[in-house]
Amino acid sequence: MLAFFFLQLGLGIPACTALVPSRLLGRGFFLLNGGISLVCLSIAAWLPLIPDTAGRDRLLIGITGVCLIITLGLPPRIRQRAGLAILGAGLLCGYLVLLHWSGSQFPPGSGPASPLLLGVDAVLGSVLLGSVLVAMNLGHWYLVIPSLPVSILKRLTLLFVIALTARILLVGTVSVLLWRESLALPENYLLANGVFLMQRILFGFAVPIMLSVLIWKTVAMRSIQSATGLLYVTVFFILMGELVARHLRFISGIPF
Repeated sequence: MLAFFFLQLGLGIPACTALVPSRLLGRGFFLLNGGISLVCLSIAAWLPLIPDTAGRDRLLIGITGVCLIITLGLPPRIRQRAGLAILGAGLLCGYLVLLHWSGSQFPPGSGPASPLLLGVDAVLGSVLLGSVLVAMNLGHWYLVIPSLPVSILKRLTLLFVIALTARILLVGTVSVLLWRESLALPENYLLANGVFLMQRILFGFAVPIMLSVLIWKTVAMRSIQSATGLLYVTVFFILMGELVARHLRFISGIPF
C-alpha cells in the first residue's frame, strides 16, 4: 500500500511540474520538485513489491528516475522541448507500473472492482497529489520572483480542482454501483471501517472542497501569500485523505 502511495506521489509531481514554463522559473524550482519526486520513487522501489514482477517494476521505476534526472540536468530552453519528451517516456514507464499495481495488490477474496475504475482511481490520485504539492511549492516562488504571472498558479489550482472533482465523481460512481449491487463489499466492511470512511469523506473531500474555493478566490485576487498558506493546509488534508483511501482500497478492492 505504501509503495503504491509513494509511486503515485513520485509520478504526480513531475507530471504537474511539466505544466510550469521552465523559461520563467529558475532551476531551483524544478530541482526542488524533482528531488521530492526522486525520494518518493526511491522509497516506492525500496519497499516490498509484488514478488512475481518486483524486478521488472524496479527497473521501470528506475528508468523513470533516470529520465527525471536527465530532464533536470538540461538547460531550460532544451528542457521545454526535448526534456518533456524524455520526461514523458519516463512517466509512461512509471504509470505502467502504477496501473499494474492497481489491479494486482489485493488480499485474497477481496473481489476488486473493474480494471477501468481501479486505473482511473490510481491516475487521479497521482494527479491530485502532484497538483496540490506543486502548487504549494510554486506559491513560494512568487516571493523569489514577484514578477511571475499569476496565470501559472491559476493553471495548477484549476488542475487541482478538476482532479478533486473527478475523484469525487469516481467515488459517487462507485457508490451507485454498490447501491445497485454491481459491486460488493467484504463482509462486515462498513462496521470495521466506518471510522476510516468518515475520515476519508472529511479529510479527502469535505475540507478540501471548502479550501479549494478559498484558494481559487485568493489566487484570483492575486493574494499569493494567502493562497500559499491555504495550500499548505490543503496538502495536509489531501495527504491524509489519500492515505486513508489507499487503506480502504487495498482491503476491499474498491476505490474510495
